[in-house]
Amino acid sequence: MIPYSITNTTLNQVSTFTRLMERFSFLPEDNVWRKKLLDLSMKKQAFAAVGIGRNLINTPVAEQSFSRSKEVFDEESLAEYRHYKALMKQLAADPDVPVDLTIDHVEELHAALIGEQRQVGSRHFRSTDGYVDKVIWEHGIKQMITLKVKTPVKDIERQMNAFLSWFFQAREAVNPILLAAIAHYVIAEIHPYADGNGRLSRALTRLIMKMCGERNFPLIAPEYYFYTNRERYFDLLGKAVETLEITEWIEFYSKGLLESVYSAFQDLLMLSGGSVDLTHHQIIELTDRETELLEMMNSRQQASAAELANLIGVSRQNVNVILKRLVSKGLLVSVGEGTHSRYASKLLSLSY
Repeated sequence: MIPYSITNTTLNQVSTFTRLMERFSFLPEDNVWRKKLLDLSMKKQAFAAVGIGRNLINTPVAEQSFSRSKEVFDEESLAEYRHYKALMKQLAADPDVPVDLTIDHVEELHAALIGEQRQVGSRHFRSTDGYVDKVIWEHGIKQMITLKVKTPVKDIERQMNAFLSWFFQAREAVNPILLAAIAHYVIAEIHPYADGNGRLSRALTRLIMKMCGERNFPLIAPEYYFYTNRERYFDLLGKAVETLEITEWIEFYSKGLLESVYSAFQDLLMLSGGSVDLTHHQIIELTDRETELLEMMNSRQQASAAELANLIGVSRQNVNVILKRLVSKGLLVSVGEGTHSRYASKLLSLSY
């Protein structure tokens, strides 16, 4: 259906991605750090959707970077951010997985993304041939531009059906990353809707990964990699649409997924105060109290035993026992001596 080759770089990236993703399975679904990583991933996905999803280069939100501790957005983008984040949470948690991918599934997903309700079997493809109007921002100034679209209106449904037919046949034989990369490209090439195609392509690839059994995929945020490399992202996607050759796009896409796993590992390391290091395949077992105390220390540069005892409502003697265990496990460091001693996260102390 679509001409492409798999380079050695892509093969290595796909292989490494698959191997590293398996490490998330060592964390039970109810693990506190896994839950925190999932929440952070959802925030990153939504943040990127706000930045990339408008076909922008310079926007109020595109000038910002994501922080683990603080979410900062322009007011106009905030509602869109919350909406996308809620949908991705719903998609990740939904136990129902489609047996096959149909146009109705695509329609339903697109409707949810743009906040519309549609009847099953209805079609809401764009009605304009040749060009489509898009809103962009230049240095905070809102502008309307016109983009060329290659697929004629009369061919949208036929081409969508051709892709979905290919997907049905290729699903068992083609690696999920390649399926996702191709689906992402196809939505860009066909441009089936007047608006929301970028968000659709990213959400659709998440649905495809879920259909292919990639249950840990919600823990990573490749959307954020594409956001931080958006110039290259648009360049390669545009080049693929123009030339109908997607080898370079697939290589970039697989790199984005692999880099997102490494980023998730680093996020998990920081969130867990160093107790979960999947890069080196190390997990330190913690009691509930140790977890609670370590989590508190992650948001503080330093703290005394008395301060922590007051926060969690236990005696200073009990807190001292827990703190010493965390020091012995290499997660906290003691600063000072005697009654003036304080404690700090080992990870945070190394960063100063």
